[in-house]
Amino acid sequence: MSRGGRLADKALFIAVGSGIQSVGNAAISIFLTRLFPDQETFGSYRQVWLVFQTLLPLFLLGLPHAIYFFFGRLADGERRAFMSRALWTISASGLLFSLGLFCGAEFIARTLSSPSVAPVLRAFSLYPLFVGGSMLLFPFLVSSGRHERAVLWNTGFFLVQSALIVVMVWRSFSLEKLFASLVVLAFLRLVGAVWEIWRAHRSAPYSRLDLTLRETLSYSLPVGLSTVTTFLGQRIDRFVVSAALGTEVFAVYSVGAVEFPIITILAMAANTVMRPRIAEFHHGGEPGRILSFWREAFRKQALVMVPSAVFLFLFAPEMITWLYTSDYIGAVPVFQLYLGLALFRNLNYPLILTSTGSTRVVLLGTVAFLVFNLALNLVLIGPMGQFGPPVATLIAMGLLSVYYVARVATQLEVPWPRLVPLATWFRILMLAVVSGVAVLWVRRLGYGNFGTLALAGVLFAPLYLVLASLSRALVADDRRLILGWLRLRR
Repeated sequence: MSRGGRLADKALFIAVGSGIQSVGNAAISIFLTRLFPDQETFGSYRQVWLVFQTLLPLFLLGLPHAIYFFFGRLADGERRAFMSRALWTISASGLLFSLGLFCGAEFIARTLSSPSVAPVLRAFSLYPLFVGGSMLLFPFLVSSGRHERAVLWNTGFFLVQSALIVVMVWRSFSLEKLFASLVVLAFLRLVGAVWEIWRAHRSAPYSRLDLTLRETLSYSLPVGLSTVTTFLGQRIDRFVVSAALGTEVFAVYSVGAVEFPIITILAMAANTVMRPRIAEFHHGGEPGRILSFWREAFRKQALVMVPSAVFLFLFAPEMITWLYTSDYIGAVPVFQLYLGLALFRNLNYPLILTSTGSTRVVLLGTVAFLVFNLALNLVLIGPMGQFGPPVATLIAMGLLSVYYVARVATQLEVPWPRLVPLATWFRILMLAVVSGVAVLWVRRLGYGNFGTLALAGVLFAPLYLVLASLSRALVADDRRLILGWLRLRR
């Protein structure tokens, strides 16, 4: 089997694990909208996670990305020293995060226009201290070639945490007790992660690490800052809506302001296996292989992402109502706007830049994106209400993509059209639109939300695959790969 085939298998395995987590997250949200006594409590729960997930990339210091970048060039003994130093560094950073969360709880709650969130944030404040070190385990195992074990660890923790959340909300525990219990679980996860990393290199001699902490952080810190500014830039709309329109409106908005799991799953899985491969080409001085590798990955991802986004856009009312009840029907336009972000998932040019060491270029772009998106959010929320922020995010993301294309084209010394296969992308988009419009009649049958979605999906998928094959958007290699997966053949 070719190296590309092995990478596809690894990406599929990671995608399955991510799929379990994404479906689980969606299921938890569905359950919680029914289990919490009111939308305000659900909104407070989502606000706590929003604060944590926004700040977490900053305090990770980009060290997970540094593992992908540096690990392949280190000997076993050096890897042991590298991971030991990374764990101590991220633990110190996590301690600062926890202190900031505890001391700044009142300020954060006032900013979100939700005073009841303050005691919950304090109960949750030790979570960052414990979870940071454990989050190094996944890139460590992936960079060591043990993708299956990485997925099993992540999926196992997620399932336990999800069960804990649902049971405690079902039993009517307060939010403070719920998040305090998550802190205990995060500590157990850290113990397991440290044991796993130690076990992998316990027989390797401890070698002196020539790679200094300063060199590591000079690569990783811009990546960490870029991640947090990108994350904040993409979620600044949630903060603006929460502060301007209140907790109840935020609860409805947060249901729609999500990217559908299948899109994020594919993007994350592909990026995870592509990152060390692009770094390998870069260290080997092969920019031409980076370009060809990127173009093929772009095409394969577009074959799934684009039709998924089109189908969900057309059947968004049925999807939201089925999952969250008619009380959240106001989230439909927001959800449809957010599907536009799926197109930018297919244009992840920062992956090339960070994998080739150009981390400061990415940092500059993300900071500009954050500032412009915040300004545009504040301008549009007045005349457009809750629909202004997602429109602002789409506009800002489009401008950021133009900037990245220009920088990658300069770095690889190629014309920008070679980086953006517009003809391929547009052909796939047209095939998806034709297939989606062709099954809209299902809505008239009156089968209910789930029945409409199920029947439309069953008709849409084969129609799209047939059209993609006839138009040669889906090539023979793609068909062989799909058949191999369906037969569970690696």
